[in-house]
Amino acid sequence: LRGLPGKCSDEASFAVYLSRYLGIPATVDFTPHWGNRSLSHSWAVLIKPDGKGTPFYMGCAPGDTAQYFHSYLKPKIFRHQFSLNRQMQQDLDGERSVPRLFDLPCFTDVTDEYYETTDVVRSIPANDTIHRVAYICVFDNRKWGPVFYGNVRQGKVTFSSMGRRIMYMAAFYEAGRMVPFGDPFYTAADGKVHD
Repeated sequence: LRGLPGKCSDEASFAVYLSRYLGIPATVDFTPHWGNRSLSHSWAVLIKPDGKGTPFYMGCAPGDTAQYFHSYLKPKIFRHQFSLNRQMQQDLDGERSVPRLFDLPCFTDVTDEYYETTDVVRSIPANDTIHRVAYICVFDNRKWGPVFYGNVRQGKVTFSSMGRRIMYMAAFYEAGRMVPFGDPFYTAADGKVHD
């Protein structure tokens, strides 16, 4: 199966359908955007009895997936699920509009299953009193794209379980575009955040 042409999402779906046909629980994990280049990525995951996933990719043995073959970094990893993520829906309820990724969030955050992560806390501009949600974004050589969100509380926002060794920017979503605030920041390998 190695070397089949096609999008990663198609290859992941094929592997999941085949696994399910054979009675093996499987699903698709994805990163909405690479942390150090443009585009996104999807791959198949076998679900073990403890509920944790073992990633695999076409032509690779489980656990030996192509995602480890290169230096692309993942800021966030989500697992597709059949049901709507009620917590995300509740967190974003009341927003006039949300980025496309969060329109119908039928996925759950599994970043901690893959890597050591960092909870990033950022201050909201002092003059802002209208935003209830902020987004954490990565740069794709053209614009800042959202990969996760956080609820604004007491002048701060926390973005939980973020990937390390990645440059980020916090932003609000207004009229269909990301509006950055504060300085860009970097999550170091040791988990420290540097402006």
